[in-house]
Amino acid sequence: MEYIKLSYHHLNFEDRTALMLESRKEGFSARKFAELIKRHPSTIYRELKRNSINDVYQARYASDNTFARRRRGHRKLKIDSILWKFIVEAIRCLWSPQQIAKRLKTFPDLDQTMNVSHTTIYSTIRALPKGELKKDLLSCLRHENKKRKANGDHASEASARVDDLPVSISAVLMAEACNIGLEPLIRSNVPALTRHRLNWTKANYLRAETITSANARLVDFQATLPLAQIWGGGEVASADGMRFVTPVRTINAGPNRKYFGNNRGITWYNFVSDQYSGFHGIVIPGTLRDSIFVLEGLLEQETGLNPTEIMTDTAGASELVFGLFWLLGYQFSPRLADAGASVFWRMDHDADYGVLNDIARGQSDPRKIVLQWDEMIRTAGSLKLGKVQASVLVRSLLKSERPSGLTQAIIEVGRINKTLYLLNYIDDEDYRRRILTQLNRGESRHAVARAICHGQKGEIRKRYTDGQEDQLGHWGWSLTPSCYGTLFICRQPWIISGRRVKH
Repeated sequence: MEYIKLSYHHLNFEDRTALMLESRKEGFSARKFAELIKRHPSTIYRELKRNSINDVYQARYASDNTFARRRRGHRKLKIDSILWKFIVEAIRCLWSPQQIAKRLKTFPDLDQTMNVSHTTIYSTIRALPKGELKKDLLSCLRHENKKRKANGDHASEASARVDDLPVSISAVLMAEACNIGLEPLIRSNVPALTRHRLNWTKANYLRAETITSANARLVDFQATLPLAQIWGGGEVASADGMRFVTPVRTINAGPNRKYFGNNRGITWYNFVSDQYSGFHGIVIPGTLRDSIFVLEGLLEQETGLNPTEIMTDTAGASELVFGLFWLLGYQFSPRLADAGASVFWRMDHDADYGVLNDIARGQSDPRKIVLQWDEMIRTAGSLKLGKVQASVLVRSLLKSERPSGLTQAIIEVGRINKTLYLLNYIDDEDYRRRILTQLNRGESRHAVARAICHGQKGEIRKRYTDGQEDQLGHWGWSLTPSCYGTLFICRQPWIISGRRVKH
């Protein structure tokens, strides 16, 4: 059978004239006409739907419409509008454009003209003339120094000129996520699946920034589904790590006999929202303590979610992390394996806590907090504005055997908040169950991930950090399209006791 290359390219006037004549003949088939002019059927169906008057296609009308659409620019924000003033104030309050766009859709009193996409906000800010306003807004963006690229853009930022590019991208994603390499997917008789095409696609289109951008769009889409909103509002997330053996020699791996045997390995530390969507991931050499990296999922993720509470296991907990979470306005809710043996801290040595006096053995020192308060606020501001990476800051605070005054002050704050957390954790059974439920969501996602990453014994055989991040990014993104499963469930009729019921 001869392979016919179908294109998504727009029709010219000659094609439209031929379509007008053919569509008026008896027994006309849009699919056969598409094969005749080597266009994809969806192009013909869209052309007929857009440009038919009383179910009759008109070539001249179609050409005029196309010309008018090309002349019509994209929506622009008016600098003197109320909407723009709201956006400016929200950005100065450290809202991301994604959060602003999502929040505007939830206001019941606003009409459709007040809705705006996050890409329009970014474009408007970058189009501002040089001055204090532009500098101020850019400094408030979380990723002020990163150049934004459209999802799946070529490395040169040029538009794609090849046919069936989605097929090639899907093949490379499957090869990387399943850890099987490109060889099983190569088809020499299919142009989109030749060895040269797949290698070219992998080198030019699938990069960490494009995968991150595509994942953010899927996570935001999942958040709009009614079923996902029943699961949660996106304010709660869990963080946990997956271990991968790296049998090749690489400096970005570490030993741990418990997880890697005689080999070395890496940890993929990923974050899962209460809507079952993964919104961030970090490659960690070996098995460094999770608490070093737990803040990065909140501060560096690029989705429209705004998680304010993170749940981890014992490895992600430390008094320093409790203190940093409180300074940033977040809630840290770990599942502690030894909660009963934990130290409870008191601020007032002479205070009477009744039956809790026996367990309140630790004495915190509020004077350290008072002396370092200004430095603590500067530290929190630097983290919030993205001036310093959270993992780098935590490492620098803990690198010395003799902690600095700032480190001691943050730890004192953490001890107080850890004590409040422990009291709530021990007393509130629903709170403990909520933490366990969210952690189980992450574990179930990991089980699916292990099944997907089945090739080469589930080992990561990339030597460099970039390659490891790219492959695990592809693998993490392959889990996010589960949002289409959520969409499918939402659209199916629910049957209870043999009767169809409303959702």
